[in-house]
Amino acid sequence: MSCSNCFKGAVHEGTPRGIETKFNGRDTYVVEPATNLDSPSSSPPAAKGIVVILSDAFGWKFTNLRTLADEIARKGQFRVYLPDFFDGRVAPLWLLDVMPKLELPGFWATLWKPYYGIRAAAALGPFLISNRPAVSMPKILPFMESLRNEAKQQRLSLGVAGYCWGGKPAVNLAHTELVDCAFTAHPSALALPGEIERIRVPFSLAIGDMDFVMGMKEVEQTKGILKAKSDDVPSQVVVYPGGGHGFAVRGHPDDEKEKMQGIQAEDQAIEWFTTYLKAT
Repeated sequence: MSCSNCFKGAVHEGTPRGIETKFNGRDTYVVEPATNLDSPSSSPPAAKGIVVILSDAFGWKFTNLRTLADEIARKGQFRVYLPDFFDGRVAPLWLLDVMPKLELPGFWATLWKPYYGIRAAAALGPFLISNRPAVSMPKILPFMESLRNEAKQQRLSLGVAGYCWGGKPAVNLAHTELVDCAFTAHPSALALPGEIERIRVPFSLAIGDMDFVMGMKEVEQTKGILKAKSDDVPSQVVVYPGGGHGFAVRGHPDDEKEKMQGIQAEDQAIEWFTTYLKAT
């Protein structure tokens, strides 16, 4: 896997409308279904289900993810949770500026590459060590178990959406009964074929055909595995032409194609949750 692709992209503008709270001892951003904008005095609608977003490397305070959570809550009428499973040890946003400089051509750019490389390594090393699967899953599972119990009490279904770093744990949650369905966009570090073979709940994947973390060979392998079990487990794989790693979260808003593909991936997730998150 080319880790550098997990730390590229753009920061989006926006003002998140949710709240910061604690759930199961973890800092969590929570946003409820939106009030009808045509009738702002009306009461907020009841949630149709619960969605947990597992973040990319930039964590639960990343504006891109918070505004994405807002849109999933607004469009789908879901309650959305965005927890901090990094315990504050996130990738710094300045990596979004530094990583592209490591690939710039030219004499002067080359002279600066050792400096940028050292800066990147100093940030990436601690992040990757602190948030490896053996460390992160023991944090994620108790949170999901607690939320699953709460969802059952409220007669709500529970889904998970994982982006980049969050894709792997989202896929692993799809092996369990802790979630009713799962969505992931451009997941990183998947162990194929096993982690796809063990999926047991409705599963949706958004991936770009220019993703160098999960290449088209792996995408076709994933399609084949999911197709073989389609009688028992509904699934979909949507390939976005020209989409690179991170397009669903960190696409450049001034690039019309990247912007539209981000919206399309957002709608893909919402449609999947609308179909498979039903009242229990």
